[in-house]
Amino acid sequence: MFQNNLAVNFIKEYSSDQPFLMVLAPPAPHEPFIPAVRHKDKYIGTKAKRTPNFNIPVNQVTIFVQRNNYFFQNNWDS
Repeated sequence: MFQNNLAVNFIKEYSSDQPFLMVLAPPAPHEPFIPAVRHKDKYIGTKAKRTPNFNIPVNQVTIFVQRNNYFFQNNWDS
């Protein structure tokens, strides 16, 4: 939600006639799954699809993430 608010505020306040590129990349879904109150009982009995790369252990992260750890660490620590 925080990233979404930043993106929306930026777009609303952007006043230049120059184009810009925005890359909005929220973290991947991970456990624990705590639904919003409005969704609490909406999906009882439904199981999310699990692909092979779902919740991979930290020691199995991709080479890209390993090589760019400084970038990711500084962005997600806030």
